[in-house]
Amino acid sequence: EDGLLGAEAFVNLHSWAKDVGVVLNFEGRGDAGPVYMFQTSPGNARLIQALAANVADARTNSLTGEVYRHLPSDTDLSIWLHSSFIVGALNFAHVGGYTHYHTPLDNLASLDPRIVQQMGDYALDLTRALGHADVSQMRTADAIYFSAPFVGVIHYPASWAMALSIASLLIVVWLVGLWLRHRSLTLAGIGRGTTVLVCSIAIPAVITFAGWRFIQVLHPDYREILQRDPYNSLWYLLAWGAFTAAVVVEMQRRFTGRATAPEIAVAPALLWGLLGVAMAVFLPGASYLITWPLVAAAICAGWWQRDARVERTPPAIMALLAIPALVLWLPLIRALEVALTAEMLAACTLLLALVLSLLSIPLQLTGRMRSWIVAVAILAAIGALIRAETTAGFNAERKRPDSLAYLLDADSGHAWWLTFDHAVDQWTAHALGNAPTPRVFGAFLGRTPLLATPARQPLIIPRSSVQLLGNEPTDSGQRVHLRIMRSGDGEVVALYADSGTIVRDMAINGRVLQAGSDDRYLPQYHVGPDGALLHYYGVPEEGIDLWFTITMTRSNAIRVMTAVEGLPGTTAGPLPPRAAGMMSKPFVATDMTMISWLVKI
Repeated sequence: EDGLLGAEAFVNLHSWAKDVGVVLNFEGRGDAGPVYMFQTSPGNARLIQALAANVADARTNSLTGEVYRHLPSDTDLSIWLHSSFIVGALNFAHVGGYTHYHTPLDNLASLDPRIVQQMGDYALDLTRALGHADVSQMRTADAIYFSAPFVGVIHYPASWAMALSIASLLIVVWLVGLWLRHRSLTLAGIGRGTTVLVCSIAIPAVITFAGWRFIQVLHPDYREILQRDPYNSLWYLLAWGAFTAAVVVEMQRRFTGRATAPEIAVAPALLWGLLGVAMAVFLPGASYLITWPLVAAAICAGWWQRDARVERTPPAIMALLAIPALVLWLPLIRALEVALTAEMLAACTLLLALVLSLLSIPLQLTGRMRSWIVAVAILAAIGALIRAETTAGFNAERKRPDSLAYLLDADSGHAWWLTFDHAVDQWTAHALGNAPTPRVFGAFLGRTPLLATPARQPLIIPRSSVQLLGNEPTDSGQRVHLRIMRSGDGEVVALYADSGTIVRDMAINGRVLQAGSDDRYLPQYHVGPDGALLHYYGVPEEGIDLWFTITMTRSNAIRVMTAVEGLPGTTAGPLPPRAAGMMSKPFVATDMTMISWLVKI
């Protein structure tokens, strides 16, 4: 998976790649669902049409595709979309259970079988449909699309985005003009309504941001979860979401006697209208999130105005016009926290407040019930926060992650135990002791200080593991032949050189590599800011045969780092197994033995 090397090898080296017309790529980021179709190839209208017509429970929206293309994230599909082959493509993934991702908890036992079933439905239904289609015509125009309960996937041309956004803004402008003509708006009232909007958005977002920071201080072990999303994050989302609802409804209730319903509604309506046009320009795939809730809210406001003119009580059925906003936004806010972790809680409450502000007139239909809504929301927030705090610890199902690695300098014979954790725990203390000191190792381990303790009995590594087989001067520098033997499972090899070094003509196991460029989808070499020259993942049984030409201006040596799975024992004997409530930490070089070699050129 590292470097997308499997996909890159197939696309760029295998003869079958040129025969592919459509790619269905299935990803997983955890062990919970549902499965979303979150990315497509450009010109996706026919693919979306096939998805809507053939998959009964498709979950998708064009917002994710718009956002994903601006993120630095990649999947195997990125290689296909970057290749010279013109393919149609759909990308699927489940993103729930992120705290389990790349940990020992990410296993078949914890996998929700409904994920497998839903992925199978996508794969089988689309293969049946697209297998008989003219896949050479899969790239046409782009579509805007989203799934809705009981309806399925709704889709229409992306070229409609601007027209629909302008139309919805004009409806709001017409409505404001109607209110002005009937004297439903005053300058002072609009000011009070704007105050309601600003406070409704700002107060929950600021308090949520500060509250989440306080919770992180209260639970320092949350810092050890590198996914930045605790196991109980849903309860925190519910707590802050209920608090947000209480603030918004209470703000509207308090200002009801000092501002008319149109005066409270006008600022959110105009803001949404302007946001809709901005979305159509910069993120057309997200424009549906603004257009349809705004149109429904404008219809509700116009209905309210008509009944108010004849002094008639608006019917309760008007509240149904809140459904588009709630159906489109509430699942999205939940998905936002799931996808981007609890670090986005403040953004989630901001969005929720924005949605509830648009629904000020449907909320007014509840009348005196709003006091009860506020009370229930506050109780729900307190209950959810209590639930979050009572499930904040770790156990056998919600394990505490930690890390431990062993580093040997093969030239000096010095060795260290080190951790990427903020503090030692009962397991890492077996190797690190209770008082490790911060140390910067550089190269493979970066410039961030790591807690480390010198190892008393360094490993003995044979010098033949890294061999300099050739070193001849040429017109363009030293021509070097380096041999690195395989040392163990899951081995990673990294080469480092001084920043002033120039490298040319590199080949590894017979494959010529490109010089470093901005193309992150091709295997390449370059001397980066940290001196990194090359990373090689998964050393084969035969080892690595490396040729390159190098010109060195500051030193006459390069550093070779190897890392293999597994840890040596301590002076007290083998390390004991982790306790039932602990596990290895993902995304860092944990439970690995690393060896550093200095090769003089």
